[in-house]
Amino acid sequence: MPIFYILDSRCPSPKDEFNDEIRLVLLGKTGSGKTSTGNSILGATKFKSKLSASSITRQCSHDCAVRFNRKIIIVDTPGFFDIEESNEKIQEEIDECVAISSPGPHAFILVLSLAARFTEEEERSVQHFVQYFGEKAYDYFIVLFTGKDYLEYEGMTLQDYIRRTSDKLQTFIKKCGGRMIAFNNNSTGKEQNEQVFELLKTVLENVNANGGNYYTNEIYIKTEEQIKRKKGDRLKKEMRQELMIEKIYMEEWKREQLEQLDQKERELKQRTIEFEKKKMAYDKQKELEKSKILMEKKNRLRDQTRRLIEEERSSWCTIS
Repeated sequence: MPIFYILDSRCPSPKDEFNDEIRLVLLGKTGSGKTSTGNSILGATKFKSKLSASSITRQCSHDCAVRFNRKIIIVDTPGFFDIEESNEKIQEEIDECVAISSPGPHAFILVLSLAARFTEEEERSVQHFVQYFGEKAYDYFIVLFTGKDYLEYEGMTLQDYIRRTSDKLQTFIKKCGGRMIAFNNNSTGKEQNEQVFELLKTVLENVNANGGNYYTNEIYIKTEEQIKRKKGDRLKKEMRQELMIEKIYMEEWKREQLEQLDQKERELKQRTIEFEKKKMAYDKQKELEKSKILMEKKNRLRDQTRRLIEEERSSWCTIS
């Protein structure tokens, strides 16, 4: 059974039960509205956007929010499609993108502006991206056009617009299974919710069409293994640090216990010495008291003896 279920036609209320997370990777050149699209999807200004010729997104960044009972994770990529970036730099950022979106994204969102044509540079960038991620990546591509208000102003549908575009863009959209949507990043409230809900609905329908699985390949599998290995190494390092801290704590505790024991021994020895002194003083006092008593008895006996002798002498004198 697919791990994701199709969202129903209503926008879930905040009271509904929270479900699985959705990981989306945003692709597109500078000025396409990619960063603003990320903010629209998250329903808050999470990524910095700037109207200028230079890209504000110079490295992969990511953020998340809970919307429609889903934890939505957006990976905002740097200018993969900007020709001024070197292939080495782009490759580094792709590697980082893989790490951030691991174990795999549920959709690659190619952001294009309705106000600009699909250029050869963008086509080559898509081809380079697909060469790196494999043809299977097409099964997870969704083309998102910014500037939906332009269509409304012209009274056109997105399909009408596509029919007027180049064969290259139409071919690319066909490779993506015809999955496309238009966004107005200036919208708020109900309008914003409806377009985000429609995008997530498209993502989850496509995930179910792919067997309920997010996109993955050998690169993501290796990356996930590396992440797990790094987590394992980090846990081992943390455990070693904890054991070291525990060892230091135990040694400190033993030292304190020995110091306390030595202190107790010194105190006991001191109390023993004091006890012996007191005992000696007590014994000496008792001996003195005993000697005094014996002396007093001896004196009394001598006095009695002397009186008896004197009495006896007196009696002899009287008889004579």
